[in-house]
Amino acid sequence: MDKKFFSPQIKILNTLIEKELDKHLMAQEAGFTSTQMSVVMYLFDHRDETIQQNDLDTEFRLSRPTINGIIKRLVEKDAIRLEKSPKDSRAKQIILQPRIIDDFKQHQSEFERDMTNLELRMFAGMNEQEIIQFKASIATIIKNMQ
Repeated sequence: MDKKFFSPQIKILNTLIEKELDKHLMAQEAGFTSTQMSVVMYLFDHRDETIQQNDLDTEFRLSRPTINGIIKRLVEKDAIRLEKSPKDSRAKQIILQPRIIDDFKQHQSEFERDMTNLELRMFAGMNEQEIIQFKASIATIIKNMQ
């Protein structure tokens, strides 16, 4: 692959990270893909708020059909339920099921440990200043692409 362009390398990095996360989730028998787990984590972190699909569209910068598919699979897995939104009667509120909240609380430290280990592996050979600069650069690139 030609290293002239940087965007293919970002895609490769994303794929490698997702594969690693999926491997850890499979080992923990979580029953979710890394993308589904990202949505579950977001819903967990915002469980006291009214979350609708457009919030997920914005947060994850994914297309509506992609978010629809994720929501559909999470409903099928009984991880979330949809209710009429108090903010907009035309929209559905996305709510984590209580058992998922309980499971997430129980396994949160394991998942955070796995994420910490993954990031340690990702940043091996980089000093603290390089890591800070890399994170700042990624944030700038994301901002530029919005």
